[in-house]
Amino acid sequence: MENIKFYNSIIKLSNTYIKLVYNPVIIGRDNIDDNKNYLFAGNHINWKDPALLIYGVDGNLINFMAKKELFDNKLLSPIVTRLGAFPIDRENGDMKAVKTAVNLLRNDHNVGIFPEGKRNNSLGDFKSGVPRIALMGNKEIIPFGISGEYKHNGNLTLVFGKPINFKGIKKNEADEILKEEVKSLILK
Repeated sequence: MENIKFYNSIIKLSNTYIKLVYNPVIIGRDNIDDNKNYLFAGNHINWKDPALLIYGVDGNLINFMAKKELFDNKLLSPIVTRLGAFPIDRENGDMKAVKTAVNLLRNDHNVGIFPEGKRNNSLGDFKSGVPRIALMGNKEIIPFGISGEYKHNGNLTLVFGKPINFKGIKKNEADEILKEEVKSLILK
């Protein structure tokens, strides 16, 4: 990351805002070893989800895979780039984004991916291959589930599951296992 000072300043402001306005409940934080790096994968209900996830990991740096359209916006692009996000073309098999994610993981960075590829009120279909990215990057996946609403007293909750190592699991089974794990973490 080019500018860790910028990142830390934004995250400090964001974390304060998340705490004061939404006061989310964080469950399963003890499943995350701060001395390790992971691929974080979970559901996507709101554009504020990356900020919530960073709040949930106590401000630890997470590089997010983000829709390429954010990088087309001249105002947002420099900000999301400085915050460590990288673009993905959701409509086409974007091998550059996959390689970026794998390289970040191999170089001991956390990566955040929303496998649905878009925001959904209920859990949508997952794009395939997220467990494969973790395997290629030699990291475990921390699944997470977000529930509630982004409003005062909206019962906003972030639940982290236990780390999953997908070594030895067939590709099509791994995708389904991840989706079922995330589904189990979304509070009803």
